[in-house]
Amino acid sequence: MSGFWGFRSVAQLGFSLLCLATLSACHSPSGNSPTPVPLGSEITKDNYLSGTAFCQTYASVTGLEYGRYITVPKDYSHPENGSLQIYVYTLRAFDPHQASYIFVDGGPGQNTHGIMPEFLHGTMNEMRFDQRGLGCSAPATWEEYKDTSLYSSANNVRDMEEIRKAFGIQKWSVYGVSYGTVPSTMYGHDYAKNLSALVLEGTVSSIKYLQADAAYSEKSKFNRILDGLNSAQRSQFGNLWNSNEQNQKVLHTILESIGDYHDDGENLALSYLQQILNFDGSVNKDNLSDLTQRVNQLGAGSLHPQKPGAIDVNILNIIYCKNLGAMQNGLPGLGFNQYNSFTVIMDAEYGSLSCGSAGVQQTDVDNYEPQNFPVDSPVYYFQGEDDGATLEPGAVHHWQTVPQNQKYFLLAKKGGHNPNLTRIAAKSQSSDELTLFSLAVNAQPISTEAVAAENSKAPTAEPWKLYLAKDTPPAVHAEDLP
Repeated sequence: MSGFWGFRSVAQLGFSLLCLATLSACHSPSGNSPTPVPLGSEITKDNYLSGTAFCQTYASVTGLEYGRYITVPKDYSHPENGSLQIYVYTLRAFDPHQASYIFVDGGPGQNTHGIMPEFLHGTMNEMRFDQRGLGCSAPATWEEYKDTSLYSSANNVRDMEEIRKAFGIQKWSVYGVSYGTVPSTMYGHDYAKNLSALVLEGTVSSIKYLQADAAYSEKSKFNRILDGLNSAQRSQFGNLWNSNEQNQKVLHTILESIGDYHDDGENLALSYLQQILNFDGSVNKDNLSDLTQRVNQLGAGSLHPQKPGAIDVNILNIIYCKNLGAMQNGLPGLGFNQYNSFTVIMDAEYGSLSCGSAGVQQTDVDNYEPQNFPVDSPVYYFQGEDDGATLEPGAVHHWQTVPQNQKYFLLAKKGGHNPNLTRIAAKSQSSDELTLFSLAVNAQPISTEAVAAENSKAPTAEPWKLYLAKDTPPAVHAEDLP
């Protein structure tokens, strides 16, 4: 094998689940080219920002929010051991007479400051919060921030319930994306009487869909993209991939961040490669230089690794190791072989040693399996057919095992990661484009007629297909599975 690329750290593994990554973003409120939001750089004791300091540092963003702090126990089993402050906010004054939903972001480890607009124009309370350890919810001290015992999906669930009680909400809907679908599903099970609807997008399912299946899916997708190149271009791709780490970083960014995350990502990633690789196989040096500069400038312009919209590596690593299957040896990575193709390689170096460096031990592990959290309330799924971060087969498995009553599975043809969120964020100025999302968070039935009407409003977008409980599950790419 040549040009080996594997998951060399927990943070790298996390890129397969990040809500925002490198050149592309999951949400683009303006509807224009997405603003890059990178995986955060290393947070140290010297540059660490407490939650209060974060809110003050980024007052240009947080000052636009109606925010308040909720006091929660550090340890719900021992509330006498101290408390944390969890930051909750809306973009207009909270109205106790209106219905509410709470948004649960992904990453793990992402805050949503500055990247999540209102969607429903005051018809509901649209609540966002910084999960413990993140943004304005970062603990007061560095030592608390590094205390791995504070962070888990279960604690995020309990914090959500404390938020509901603090706002005096009898029942609300929960909208989770990417990793956020994990605590959202758990909440739907643990606090069923307080839930109106569970809305999931880019759904995380059993651990195997994040590990082996994800690696095989990515291998197949990357090779399909390369199949769109002619022989001269593909040969030059191999030369660039093996030439140096910087070129490999740029090429991998195109394949993963665009191919895995965007709607119609495979064709879009191919078009980016064709901007670099001329038809005769020569390299367009100007375009390569431009993309290299864009990749290298991700995250520039901030004095702190903690910033609005970014991923916190510390929290990402802890949650991945505790709850998402990273605490095991022999996880799959990708290799690039002499035939200019990607292949799956077992990376024996990865596993418990990496999690140990994050401060997580085997005794901390409580891996998430969705079938352990059946939900009685209506469950709504928005899923991209070509989502390379949270795979369609995993979402189908969740749909088949978690909902116990009403369930609606909306599949976006050629959709990437979080296709609904991407679209409604871009169209948030036009309320008539938000019908399906509004029906879901209001716990209303979704009909084939409503989906057809929605598809007709946006003929240039890939259409949605609705699957109901009685329907045969959508087919999957057999070559994408091990």
